[in-house]
Amino acid sequence: MLSYQHIYHAGNHADVIKHLTLLSVLDKLQQKTKPYTLIDTHAGAGMYHLTDAKAQKNAEYQFGVGLLSDSTLQQHPAPLLQQYWDRVSAAYAQQQYLGSAGWMQAYLRPGDHGHFCELHPAVYPELTAYLTKSNAHSYQQDGFKQLVALLPPLAKRGVVLIDPPYEQISEYSQCVSTIEQSLKRWATGCYLLWYPLISTENGAKQAASGRMIRDLKALSTNDSVSNMAQIEWLIDTPDYYQGMYGSGIIGINLPWGCADAINAACAALYTEVTQAQGPLPRASFKFNWLKAPQ
Repeated sequence: MLSYQHIYHAGNHADVIKHLTLLSVLDKLQQKTKPYTLIDTHAGAGMYHLTDAKAQKNAEYQFGVGLLSDSTLQQHPAPLLQQYWDRVSAAYAQQQYLGSAGWMQAYLRPGDHGHFCELHPAVYPELTAYLTKSNAHSYQQDGFKQLVALLPPLAKRGVVLIDPPYEQISEYSQCVSTIEQSLKRWATGCYLLWYPLISTENGAKQAASGRMIRDLKALSTNDSVSNMAQIEWLIDTPDYYQGMYGSGIIGINLPWGCADAINAACAALYTEVTQAQGPLPRASFKFNWLKAPQ
């Protein structure tokens, strides 16, 4: 099935936590001159127009990137959150939002390589039109299979973003098996897996998500895993909210310093959206080490 299109959700709370985490890794990679490889298994479009009727249908960005402003960041400063806002504010002022592929392409230097997978026939042309750098390669292929086929890359350093739509329950187990295979081929890579937090009204997916986290945690004993972190951002509680009430990231082999930066950014965001007149009074976040760095 290829019904999912991210334009309906662009710039929402899930994008904010996903791109904050991605940005923290990209920033660390760029601090060294050695080349790196960037892989996005479910890239979508590089840029989303928030004036599009699909984006306006539920206007999810209003409770994501729309919560931020220059004034709020001055009240609750955090370097990573400020860096995120510096990257998105100009586009947001023009009612646009940068997709994951857009973030990654921006960090490609000569000598680096980016690989972007998108299977949807209506979205893939948008992706290819956006990827203007010669070292940004696109594939209209299944992202899980293409990831394994691309490994190991020539560059020892890099990051993989895995964020399927989870329309099919099988995608939860595919995430685990793909990461397990990938670690065998590219042990030095950083892996970021995004997942939704779904209320009990969709019990089957909620159970599949729980199994996925447990199975991923079991991979932490692998010698290829130097650390494994779990970051979750909730806009509400499942008792009050039906559907996706938040989302999480499993980060494997995070570069040193990313955890502190993400924690500070999420704490600042949490303070902003839960203060007395905040729009999300029951929002929360957590950061747990499933395998702490040694």
